[in-house]
Amino acid sequence: MASREPDRRLRAEYGGLALVFAERAGRLRVWEAALEGWNVEESVIGTRWKEMGRREGKAEGKAEGRVEGAEEVLLRQGRKRFGEPDAAVLTRLDAQIAAGRVGVLADLLLVVESWDELLG
Repeated sequence: MASREPDRRLRAEYGGLALVFAERAGRLRVWEAALEGWNVEESVIGTRWKEMGRREGKAEGKAEGRVEGAEEVLLRQGRKRFGEPDAAVLTRLDAQIAAGRVGVLADLLLVVESWDELLG
C-alpha cells in the first residue's frame, strides 16, 4: 500500500517509520531488504533522528573529553607532588573520577600530602 504513494517524501516517511517498528520487533534486516530503493534517507523524521543522535554523540564525546583531560591533569599534578601512583592508587582514582568527583579531587590536590590522603 505504501509503495503506491506518489509523494517521495511521504513514502520515505512511511519507510522510516516501518524501520523503527521493524527494529523494535527484531526484524530490521528483513525490512531493510524489503525497503531497498525507497530512499528512506529523505525522511524528515529519519533526518531529525540522525541529527539528534549526532548532537547526543557530540555532547557525550565532549563530556568524555573533559573527564579524560581532567584525569590527565590530576595524574600529572599528582605525580609531581606525590610521585608515581601504583596500580591500587590508579584503580581508586578511576573509581573517584567515574563517580564524578574530578572537581573535588582537583581542589584537594592543592592541600593534601599524598595519594592516600587525596583518595581517602
